[in-house]
Amino acid sequence: MSPQRFTRTVLVTLWTGGLAAAMVALLGVPTPPPPDAGLLAHVSGLLAGYLAAVMMLLMARTPVLEHRVGPDVLARWHAVGGRLFLALVLVHAGAAVASWAAARGQDLLTATVSVVGLHLLTYVGSRSRSSTSSAGRTWPGSPWSRCCGPSCTPTR
Repeated sequence: MSPQRFTRTVLVTLWTGGLAAAMVALLGVPTPPPPDAGLLAHVSGLLAGYLAAVMMLLMARTPVLEHRVGPDVLARWHAVGGRLFLALVLVHAGAAVASWAAARGQDLLTATVSVVGLHLLTYVGSRSRSSTSSAGRTWPGSPWSRCCGPSCTPTR
């Protein structure tokens, strides 16, 4: 297979995967699909997740892709995909906030504070749990409390 044909095959495969990700979001949606913020948030979120995996694949230095397509072409695709990824994430965030506001009957500012507050609470909670574990303190009854390594503190 020629390099140009292989490159075209890779591109068609990646676009088909993106189309399949969008179709997954549309499963169960009545026809014609209602143009609401929730559907836009779901579709853009799924496409952003798929694109994140594609971006990892493009920069993974896979020998087949690197030799047949070329590292310069893969880097250009990665650059274009990065811009598209950021746009999809921003569309997802905006549509999710708009959908939250519509579902709760709130204005956009209040909904933004609510959604950002939920994400911050989740982030702080996850970071505080990991910081106590990494500092040598363990939760009673956790599997790490019975660790026999030199950095663990003995439990009673």
